[in-house]
Amino acid sequence: MDISKLLNPRELEVGPMDISRLLNPSELEVGPPGGGNPMAGNREISNFHGNTFTAVGHDQNIQNHYGPQIVQNINYAQQISQDIRQNDLIRNMPRAKNALYDANDGKGQTRNACTEGTRTEILSAIVNWAMGNSRIQTLGYWICGMAGTGKSTIAIDHSLIIPTIAYQLAYHLQAFGEALVEILRKEPDLFSKPPSIQLDLLLINPWIKIARTNMQTVVVVIDALDECENISSVLSALIPAIHNQMMPGLKFLFTSRPEGYIQNHLRIDRPLSYGSQVDGIFLHNVEESVVKADIMKFISQEFKELMIAEKDTYIKELAERSGKLFIYAATMVRFILAFPGLVRSRLIEVLSQTTSGKHQTQILDDLYRKYIQELQGHTSSVESVAFSPDDTKLASGSWDHTIRLWDVATGTQIMEPLQGHTNAVGSVAFSCDGTKLASGSWDCTLRLWDVATGTQITNPLQGHTHDVCQVAFSPDGIKLASGSWDKTLRLWDVATGTQITEPLQGHTHPVSLVAFSPDGTKLTSGSGDDTLRLWDVTTGVQITELLHGHENWMGTMAFSPDHTKLALVGRDSVIKLWDVATGTQMTAALHSHTAGVTSLAFSPDGTKLASSSFDKTLRLWDVATDTQITELLQGHTNSVTSVAFSPDGTKLASGSLDHTLRLWDVATGAQITEPLQGHTNLVSSVAFSPDGTKLASGSHDYTLRLWDVATGTQITDPLHGHTNRLTSVVFSPDGAMLASGSEDMTLRIWDVATGTQMTESLQGHEDEVTSVVFSPNGTKLALMAPSWLQALLIRL
Repeated sequence: MDISKLLNPRELEVGPMDISRLLNPSELEVGPPGGGNPMAGNREISNFHGNTFTAVGHDQNIQNHYGPQIVQNINYAQQISQDIRQNDLIRNMPRAKNALYDANDGKGQTRNACTEGTRTEILSAIVNWAMGNSRIQTLGYWICGMAGTGKSTIAIDHSLIIPTIAYQLAYHLQAFGEALVEILRKEPDLFSKPPSIQLDLLLINPWIKIARTNMQTVVVVIDALDECENISSVLSALIPAIHNQMMPGLKFLFTSRPEGYIQNHLRIDRPLSYGSQVDGIFLHNVEESVVKADIMKFISQEFKELMIAEKDTYIKELAERSGKLFIYAATMVRFILAFPGLVRSRLIEVLSQTTSGKHQTQILDDLYRKYIQELQGHTSSVESVAFSPDDTKLASGSWDHTIRLWDVATGTQIMEPLQGHTNAVGSVAFSCDGTKLASGSWDCTLRLWDVATGTQITNPLQGHTHDVCQVAFSPDGIKLASGSWDKTLRLWDVATGTQITEPLQGHTHPVSLVAFSPDGTKLTSGSGDDTLRLWDVTTGVQITELLHGHENWMGTMAFSPDHTKLALVGRDSVIKLWDVATGTQMTAALHSHTAGVTSLAFSPDGTKLASSSFDKTLRLWDVATDTQITELLQGHTNSVTSVAFSPDGTKLASGSLDHTLRLWDVATGAQITEPLQGHTNLVSSVAFSPDGTKLASGSHDYTLRLWDVATGTQITDPLHGHTNRLTSVVFSPDGAMLASGSEDMTLRIWDVATGTQMTESLQGHEDEVTSVVFSPNGTKLALMAPSWLQALLIRL
């Protein structure tokens, strides 16, 4: 490495990254490299004369790229006295052990460095902040990014964070170590104290003693906040101390996904509040053209040895497909280069993949499936696969009787195979929090596994008399449902592994589909007998009679306003209407869409049904006669994702992957206004105000927008505040308020007249908020998140 480059931020040497290695929560380790010798095991450390760089979950690229700038030309070895290094009070401190530069990944390997020339502007900004040469003069800096934007995370133990930082500072700063030894002699039981006390005694007190005489710039890096359980207990103590400048001169660099609860702790808003000591950068908001340029450099570097015609054209097309997702580019590259003799054919295969009507995450899923087929380890056919909720892990079940867990980013196995089944594993499913894995087998049993350790949590779940076809966790993770070739369903207690009810009987063929309702109170089952059944989870009793006739099983559904009718659609794009009371099909099947149906909505009087589709069209149906009312509603240039009727039933609103909304006349099927443009990503939710004069839209661009229905123009500026994709928008009954739910796990309430947020965001949810509804009098809000058993009621 050329140190001269590192002394000039404009000539930063950056490497492959995926921002991961800079912005990358890596594995937790603290302590001198090589164990007891702070100089051992680190081929670069001798060049870092006196830089003080403490880290939890430390990252190689951070140290590579701006460690040498925090240099005071004091020899590193001279900094650490022999007494401090050998002091038992320091050596015996509890700490994590894999956080230093060049630390291995837990499997004896180090992570790759970044592709040279990528992320230079971001790296330069961080360097300047660390050196005090930036307009940002805060003591804290938060780097956050969505999954796939260039981060990788590994869970860490929150109880070790403050002791680990103190341990590192003691090894790097002799004076700090001496002050810490005095405290440890007086407080030998300090490590059992809560984080607030640990912070005061292990960090604040010794730092204050040396702050005036310390001449070095010190940066503490804490990676992967979102991967650390109970991190709030640490942040609730640490962040106020940073804001109040209780450790003057000590800087903290944090990385995580943009989770709402973390942002709430860090108190980052725009514009930055006066006196705030924590600023941040959102990687997913970096201009797409900048990200694409970096992705092109990454792909070019990976393809540099390829000798194929039109290589530059291929690189450009691959970068274009990647958008802002480094994970997409990395997965494509890995798939293409896996077999050198098949590079050209694989390039053609990837670039010919159909993207029309698909969101990028769906395209990425398709690519994963191709790549999954080549994850080697099983000794027989793979029967089932499932992604973890955060998309970082993949579980696979095989005819070889084992389950394997894979790292999605690298394609490597995370641990030894999970063994115990005595026949093929036909189904695997993660719990909503990703900590547990359920497997169903042809040995007639289910098993529950701890994802972190790979060990079985309970004894085998026994009861089925034939192959287990399907397993599914309830939204709160407390219950597990299974379907079997013995034609029954069974409900299990996850904690004990015991059956909760008698077997759920009624199907006349094997049960191939089981799914819980969002509130966890009902269970849906599908069978080879072409029926759908709804069950009460508490009693195990069937709620409805048979719903016959659907093939290729359902993907979308909607209830009529009076809850007497149910519209269902299968993957065959055929819509069927059912009588909820009798479970019988009411009309003939509604055919027409040429691709999957994405959304269904009944008109307020229940006489009409609207459907939207990946085929870029909407259709209007007469519920009584099962006929189309108008011609196709055409105009969108990409998949239509959401649809809603106006309160009087005369208008229809639609949102699309083409980033626009459109308003339609229900009677004629004609567009009423020009397309409503403004969103920069797909429109995920649309809702009319109670008087029908306004339309609200939520988008994956993290914003809401309010529109005048008569003119199609925006009423206010975009409503900013959410830090993740919008999932639901709804007006209050009086139309004065708008509520929004998001994947950032928060609910926000907005003043419709001004477009401003009325209250603090309602936080504390453990999962994304998927649905929001006001009570009839507008004084309460009910909301749903996948990890809850019941909806939460909020008084306004």
